[in-house]
Parts: sequence; structure tokens; C-alpha cells
Amino acid sequence: MNNSSFIDSLRNFIRYGGMTVKIIAFNAIVFLLIQIIDVYARLMQKEGAFSEFIEYIFTLNTDVSIFITQPWALFTSIFAHFTFMHFAFNMIFMYFSGKMFEQIFDQKRLLYTYIIGGLCGGMLEIIAHAVFPALQETYSVIVGASGSIMAIFLSLAFYRPNLKVMLFGIFPIRLFFLALFFLLSDLISLGLDDGTAHFAHIGGALFGILSVYKINSS
Repeated sequence: MNNSSFIDSLRNFIRYGGMTVKIIAFNAIVFLLIQIIDVYARLMQKEGAFSEFIEYIFTLNTDVSIFITQPWALFTSIFAHFTFMHFAFNMIFMYFSGKMFEQIFDQKRLLYTYIIGGLCGGMLEIIAHAVFPALQETYSVIVGASGSIMAIFLSLAFYRPNLKVMLFGIFPIRLFFLALFFLLSDLISLGLDDGTAHFAHIGGALFGILSVYKINSS
């Protein structure tokens, strides 16, 4: 396969792959952009300046005094990943959750849930750091699509709780129990200094649940 055929196939895959693929593609572009800037910075021996630039654009700081000077980070951070493993894990989770979501709902609702869920997750993380003393001593920065994906996954689980998925491709398990496991894992990990934005996950999850509440109650 020549380069033009590969590019055409990739373009068609993104064009006709639905909103899930488009969101993943945008995340991939942001990830590659960050990596290119990082490589350039290393080669030019200007890591400090470029690291500050990347953080300024893409990271959500939980310190309110810093957040109000760069509010756009509430949006840009939900598309940013700094390591390949973080990016790969989130996008695999995004692919399977997003595809199921599109089958049950639609593409516009998927994009809406991804963005608003991520924003809610970021805001809850900021609020938590402002309220809880244990977190006030450890201001941190947040990046990644986890809160957005939790919103998508939890909305699915609470709308179709009996829907079964194959865990590891082997074990059938109801979507509700899998979602409950992720949610409880975040709840019992609150306050741990493990580098994970658990409140952001919970904020996204709560939005996902509430977004389908009226549908289920009608």
C-alpha cells in the first residue's frame, strides 16, 4: 500500500467512523502536537520554556488563583495526554464506550456528553481542592479524557444496566456492575496521593448519570 492509499484510508476511516473516531482522532492530534513540541524542546535545550508553554495551554490547575488566569484549560485539558500509556488506555476505553453509546443514542449526544462531562469533572476537582484541607496542600494539574469517558460510560450503564459486555473477551458481565466497580474504585481512593484525578472521574460520572435520569424516569 502506497502512502496516498494509506492516507486516503485513514481519512475515510475518520470521516465515516462516527463521532467516536473523530473524538479519538482529535485526541491523537493533540497528543502528537505535544510530543513534537517536547522533542523540539529537548533538541533545542529549551525544555523549561516549552514545558511551561504546554502546561499553560493544556493543563488544568486545581489552584483557583491559577485557574482563573487560564480558564480555557478546563476545555483543552480533556483532549490532552502527555504519556503514550495514558493516551492509549483512555482511547481504547473511549472507542468501546463511544461505539456502544452511538448505537443507543446518537453522535451529537456523544460529543455533548464528552465535553460537558469533562467540564463537570474538571470543575468538581477544582472545588474539591478548594474545600477539603487534605487536598489544599497538594495543588495539582489535570490532563486527560478520563472524566469525559466516565460520563459516557456511566450514562450507558445507568440507561442500559442489564446490557452485557465481555470482560477481557471471556467473562460476560452486566455494564452496571462494571461501571459500579470503576465508580467505587474512585470513591475509596479519594484523598490518596496517587496522581489520579478521582474527583474529575466522579464529576464526569455524576453528569453521565444525571444526563439519562430524565430519560429513565419518563
